[in-house]
Amino acid sequence: MAAPRTSRKKRLAIVVVVIAIAAAAFGLSGGYERLFGKKEAEPETLVLNGNVDIREVDLAIDVRERIARVLVEEGDQVKKGQLLAHAELEPFEAEVQRAQAALASQRAVVDRMLAGSRPQEIQ
Repeated sequence: MAAPRTSRKKRLAIVVVVIAIAAAAFGLSGGYERLFGKKEAEPETLVLNGNVDIREVDLAIDVRERIARVLVEEGDQVKKGQLLAHAELEPFEAEVQRAQAALASQRAVVDRMLAGSRPQEIQ
């Protein structure tokens, strides 16, 4: 009598394993999606709503300079590389003028040396 009971358990175990393998294969092959419809497509872009509170920002301008014009408002969507503000140009223009004056002065020195009266001075 022990033999029929053992064979039933073996058959039941084999049936359970076969059903588990079939279910796994069905799920991996996309059977659930075909049976119950496709999942909702994931969006290509991530959309997040909320507030970003920034206390410190790295800018490409010297922090001692003043902002002349702000081109965006709070809440505007911005893109990578978008120009957000203009710095005042007066300090930069003054620095360019000083550099141009120094260059002109050095060119005058070189011209004076090249136009010297003696070959020793030119060398």
